[in-house]
Amino acid sequence: MVVDSRLYTILGVSPTASRKEIRKAFMKKAQETHPDKNPNDPTATERFQELNEAYNILKDEIKRAQYDKFGMGSFNKNYDYFNTFFARIFGTFESFNTYFSPTRTRPRTKDLEIEFKCSLEVLYTGRVHNYKLTRNVICSSCQGYGTKNGRKPPKCSFCDGTGQIHNITNRGSILADATVTCPNCFGTGIKKSRSDMCPKCEGHKVIKTTENIPVTILPGMKSGNVIIIPEKSNQLPEHDTGDLILRIIEKPHEKFKRNKDNLMLHHTLTLTEALSGYNLKVETLDGRFLDIAQHEKTTRNGDIVRIPGEGMPIQKTNGEKGDLFIKFSVNLPDRENVPKEVLEALNLYMPPEKPDFSNCQLIKKILPKISSEDEYNRSTHREEYNSSSDNSQSRTDDGCRIG
Repeated sequence: MVVDSRLYTILGVSPTASRKEIRKAFMKKAQETHPDKNPNDPTATERFQELNEAYNILKDEIKRAQYDKFGMGSFNKNYDYFNTFFARIFGTFESFNTYFSPTRTRPRTKDLEIEFKCSLEVLYTGRVHNYKLTRNVICSSCQGYGTKNGRKPPKCSFCDGTGQIHNITNRGSILADATVTCPNCFGTGIKKSRSDMCPKCEGHKVIKTTENIPVTILPGMKSGNVIIIPEKSNQLPEHDTGDLILRIIEKPHEKFKRNKDNLMLHHTLTLTEALSGYNLKVETLDGRFLDIAQHEKTTRNGDIVRIPGEGMPIQKTNGEKGDLFIKFSVNLPDRENVPKEVLEALNLYMPPEKPDFSNCQLIKKILPKISSEDEYNRSTHREEYNSSSDNSQSRTDDGCRIG
């Protein structure tokens, strides 16, 4: 048993009609009441809209069941389904909301995620940074209605606020039904002319604004960390505002390379410094200077020294820091730039080790000088190619294989 049969009456079918019967009745009625076929009937548009509304509800099984149980009032967004349903079964049940109080949650705009590039110095010391943010906010002139008077515009009378209408076309003996965007409101569902639009937002309901957002960067933050600023995403009318999410991207540094909470610094020594010792003055990321000295042993190419507590700040600790590592390379001078007396002194005081060739047959070779790594690579490539060619098989003109 249905509580309201008005929509069935509009279509001219019984409440027990099948979906096929409902569609057939709609096609027939639509052809009869279409405004194009009744240009002199002032009620034709209204009757055609009622027909569309009835068909939109009854063709959908879920909407039809809702209409049969609760009537047209149930399609009002403020309709109380639960109390109506229980009242029909148990009579007035005022205390139902005491036990079951459904909460309505508004839709929420999408979070605004932005890459936030920071220098290593800022991530070391921390800082409050004024971030320049451009986003959409609800127009303050029309309060998000898009109208000149700042009030909610009326529903489009042609589509009854749905933004869509059923377009019936006659193709010979066949009537075709298609859902199309309402030409009167262009799918917005509201009646609004250009003269009624808000002059500030031009009817868009939101405007673009730029503001400075204070962003706190904590010492020790790293790439991938996020800073969340609540409710600073784009705004939309009748929506809760999402969050602004800044995802930290660490900029490459010209001197230091970061590895988690540690720092690596590369430094090149002269041959003299590698042999006799060195004094380094290293400027830290917060502007201090470290005096690092080594005069007790030789520093070899690739050696690494560790300076405890001079790395990056470690998050969620009481000021603890990682370590600073310094990796050395030794720059050897070109032979032609070394004075003869220095070479003689080196040979005298640090003579090279001489291998034992007493049991070997020696063939003397003069090594050619390779001027660059590129030349070495080209030479290696030629050797590989020649080796490959020697091992490959050849063919004569008549197709016979040689090899």
